[in-house]
Amino acid sequence: MTIKTATATTEYAVTSASALDKNGEAALKDLTAGDAVTSSVDSTNTKQIDKLHAGDQTKDMPTPPSSSSSSSSSTVRPAPPARR
Repeated sequence: MTIKTATATTEYAVTSASALDKNGEAALKDLTAGDAVTSSVDSTNTKQIDKLHAGDQTKDMPTPPSSSSSSSSSTVRPAPPARR
């Protein structure tokens, strides 16, 4: 995958350990040239994508339980994205 910023164009590897989201879970084939993305690299291999988000990031969050489930007085907060 090639990511172009204002200052550089860099090639990164995408592996089965890379987490990709585009309006929800996605595969590499779901991304298109020109998509605006935010990304992070693997801590042990800076040429490998760790997490990459494109599109509407609110759609990358887990769906809270429906109100018809048993009620409680707690606040539902989305969990952070799972590491792969």
